[in-house]
Amino acid sequence: MRKHHLQIACVMIAASCLLSARSTFAQSSDTVLLEPLVPPGFENGQETSVALEPRPEYDALGLMVGGFKILPSVETRLEVTSNTYLSPVNPVLAPVIEFNPQIDVRSQWSRHFLHFLGRSNSSRYIGEARRNEDTWRLQADGALNVTREVSIKPLISIAQVALDRFSGDVTGDIAGVSNYRQNAAALEGTYTAGRGRATLIGEYYGLNFSSVQLTDGSTVDQSALNRKVYSLTMRFEYAASPDFLLYAQGSAAKIDSASTSVGQLALADSTGGRVQAGTRVNLPGFGSALFAVGYTRRKYDILPERTVSGISAEARVLVNPSALTTITFDLGRRLSDTQSISGNPFMQSRARLAVDHSLLYNLFINASVSLSKEDYKGNRQRSGSTSFFVGAKYLATRRYQLNLDMAYGKRRPDRGDSSRDLSELRVGAGVTFKL
Repeated sequence: MRKHHLQIACVMIAASCLLSARSTFAQSSDTVLLEPLVPPGFENGQETSVALEPRPEYDALGLMVGGFKILPSVETRLEVTSNTYLSPVNPVLAPVIEFNPQIDVRSQWSRHFLHFLGRSNSSRYIGEARRNEDTWRLQADGALNVTREVSIKPLISIAQVALDRFSGDVTGDIAGVSNYRQNAAALEGTYTAGRGRATLIGEYYGLNFSSVQLTDGSTVDQSALNRKVYSLTMRFEYAASPDFLLYAQGSAAKIDSASTSVGQLALADSTGGRVQAGTRVNLPGFGSALFAVGYTRRKYDILPERTVSGISAEARVLVNPSALTTITFDLGRRLSDTQSISGNPFMQSRARLAVDHSLLYNLFINASVSLSKEDYKGNRQRSGSTSFFVGAKYLATRRYQLNLDMAYGKRRPDRGDSSRDLSELRVGAGVTFKL
C-alpha cells in the first residue's frame, strides 16, 4: 500500500497546476425514514462557517433572460485512487478524469420563486473501465407565497444515483457501480403566525436499481431492491427569542417493495415512524448549537413479523473561535437501510469534527475527521469506518475557482474480522468555470 501512496504523490506533483474540496468518504445518508430537518430559525444573520459566508465579489454574474437568472458552470477534475474497487486484497491504482457540468436557473421575482437544476457527473477510470461512473439529476422546485402566513413549496426530480462505495451499502466484490434511478416528488406547506410555525411535508420516492457487475465477471440483478417510498412529516417550531428556537416533529413512512420475498428483512415491505424534539441556540459572534433526541420504530412485513426500534439523536455545535476560523462538531444516531439484497437495516452512530479556516478573503482550507459505527439488525454483524479529509479552495475570479483535496478512508465491514479491512487514499485537483 505504501508503494501505491508514493505513486499517487508523484502523479499529483505533475498535476499540481490543477487545483475541489469534496469528501469522497462521506457516509451514505439513504434512509427510508426522513432525515431530521434542521430548523431554519426565523432570524437573519445566523452563525455559519467562514467558508459559507457570502462573498458577492466572487459570485457568478450569470445570464439574465426575462425574469430568470441562468447560472451555468462546469468542473473538470483529475484524481488518483489507490484502491479502485475498494478491495481488501490486491488494490488497483488508477487515475480518474471527471467532467461535471451544471446549469442552475433561478427566478428573480419579488414574491414567488421558481428554480430549475440540471447537472451530471462523469468519472472515467483510466485502464479500469468497469469502474466508470455516470450520475445526473434534473430538478424543478419553487415557492408559492399564498399569503404572508402561508407558503407552498413543490419539488419534482429525476436522477441517476450511485451508492456510496465506502458505506455499508456496497460489498467489496462489486467491480462496477451500484446505482439506481430515483424519481421523487414532494410538497411542503408552511403556516407562520407570530413566533410559531407549522410545516407539513409529503414525499414520494421511486427507486429502480440497475444490474451490477462483480469482480469475477458475473452480473447480479438488483431489481428485487426496487421500491416505492411514501412519507409524511409534521413539524412545529417556536422562536422563544431571535436566537432560541424549540421544535418537535413526527414522521411516518411506508415502503412498498418490488420483491415477493417473505423471509428477507432487506426486501420486505415495511411501515415506520419517528418522533423527535430539539432546540437550536444561536450565540452571536461565537457560534450555534442544535440538539435533538427522538425515537424510531419500523415494522417489517416478513414471516415471522419483525420490528426494529431504537433511540435516534442529532447534535451539531458550530464554534467561531475567531473571525477566520470555524470548528464544527456533528454527532448522530439513526436507523438506516442497506441498499443491498443480502443486507439488513442498521443503527448508525456517527461523529465528525471539521475545521474551516480562511487564509485570505478568497482562499480557504478545511480539514475533517469522521467516525461511523453500524449495528446491523437481523444478524450480529458490526462494521465501522474512519475517514480523514483535507482540502483547499481558491476563488480566483467570478468565473474561476480552483480546488485541491486529499482524502483517506478505512473501513472494517465486520469488526470481528480484520482480514476484510479495506482502505483508499484519494487525491484530487480541479478547476470550475462559471459564467
